[in-house]
Amino acid sequence: MNRSILIVEDEPLLSRNVARYLERQHYAVMQAPTLVRGIADYHEKPPDVVLVDHRLPDGTGIELIRYIRQRDLDTRIVMITAQGNAALAIAAKKSGVDEYLTKPFSLEKLGVLVQRLLSQQYRPPDIDTRPTALVCEPDR
Repeated sequence: MNRSILIVEDEPLLSRNVARYLERQHYAVMQAPTLVRGIADYHEKPPDVVLVDHRLPDGTGIELIRYIRQRDLDTRIVMITAQGNAALAIAAKKSGVDEYLTKPFSLEKLGVLVQRLLSQQYRPPDIDTRPTALVCEPDR
């Protein structure tokens, strides 16, 4: 059984390139360009790993991380962002992100990171699972 990865990224070229690379590594990959689509895809088939951009057209990666962590502590989450600042990294870590990756990054580095996350059995210690105002449940 292939491990699955959900990419929530609004830059089509980056999303497509990451997806192609991960598919060649034998992962099943889903792509979502928005927060709402990411939530719907997460519910449709909960992935093993979520790669989420911080800035999305309809919200933030932090919102998606909190949404997932309120329901699931097992999915590995990587925040990908062009904004490599300490405040965002701390907020992401407190929300439950497993790793933080700054753009630009190499696909090989991402592949090693995903492989390492899937081989680990840990949970971040400081997860804030308080409900958020977001919650846009997909239609079922």
